[in-house]
Amino acid sequence: MFFASITGYETILNSITMRKSLLGKQNQWTVKECLPTGYWLSDPEQIHEDLFLPVDNATRTLDENEDIDVFVTFDNDSQIVADMRIPQSKINEPVVMTAKDAAARGAFFDWGTTRDLYVPEKWQESPINPGMQYVVVPFIDEKSQRLLGCTKLKHFFPETSKWLQPKQAVSLTVFAKTQLGYKMLIDNAVLGLLFHSDVHVKLKIGETVSGTVKEIREDGKINLVLSPVSKDTRNQLHDAILQDLEAHDGISTLTDKSSPEDIYERFQVSKGAYKKALGHLFKAKKLVIEQGLIRLTR
Repeated sequence: MFFASITGYETILNSITMRKSLLGKQNQWTVKECLPTGYWLSDPEQIHEDLFLPVDNATRTLDENEDIDVFVTFDNDSQIVADMRIPQSKINEPVVMTAKDAAARGAFFDWGTTRDLYVPEKWQESPINPGMQYVVVPFIDEKSQRLLGCTKLKHFFPETSKWLQPKQAVSLTVFAKTQLGYKMLIDNAVLGLLFHSDVHVKLKIGETVSGTVKEIREDGKINLVLSPVSKDTRNQLHDAILQDLEAHDGISTLTDKSSPEDIYERFQVSKGAYKKALGHLFKAKKLVIEQGLIRLTR
């Protein structure tokens, strides 16, 4: 009786150890046994216990002694299993995902694996809507030892940085919108804020844009601005406007009076950049600006 209890306790400990060391990782395993319900996989390095690959998690029929790459996850019963569908990102790395479903307690995201990634309500930056994109960080919850997702990036990235300086060019990914402005992930490493007063285009969650460090505040937090339009980008915009006019019989109702949202939807630039481009093309006598429309010169 005592021996049986010890054996059971060791089994539980081994299961917990295996979960902590393998969960959320991608490794190569060898098919040891083929069953109607799935496959038993053995560790080529003989470090871990055998791992089960359910038939629903296999992308094709496998043969014994075949080496395959799998992702280690868990099933509906919270048992550790293998999955041949590899996720879009590694654990603790941000990735843009589309929400598949949402309920009061949490939301589900398509991560590329057989099992959707669950984001509980307490780990959400804001309420999640199905069909919308979000920046999600997959992680292993230390308390429950479950694979979860989080859109509250402050749990994974700092709000200060010693290596960022004013006027430094950076890559920005939008992960939230607030009354003050857009919360940005800077170079996938640190968080910053782009105030509404410093942006004149419509940005989407998950969108990546070029930016510049505007200032480092006294508390160390980072304010940002969008990068100015370069000469090459201006020339590309000029060509895009002329091509758009050609495609619409030389006429467009998208003028310098149009809304910033309509301009951004068509050309992905700010209203200010669009107005400057129209002015340049007008001076070059490539188009004329009339009330309510612009027209190609012939």
